[in-house]
Amino acid sequence: MPIEVKSGKRYRYESLKRFREEFGERLGESYIIHPKNFAITRDGVICIPAYMAMCL
Repeated sequence: MPIEVKSGKRYRYESLKRFREEFGERLGESYIIHPKNFAITRDGVICIPAYMAMCL
């Protein structure tokens, strides 16, 4: 389960995308912990605010 942490409000997650392309068949969900609201990207990455990290 890959987790990427972002501190700014604007960000890209190219390294997470590459990681998912290479190891996708062995991975479950992918997460980004960030300062914004909960969201799910078009490619299935789950973005959660920092206060929800304890739910992982």
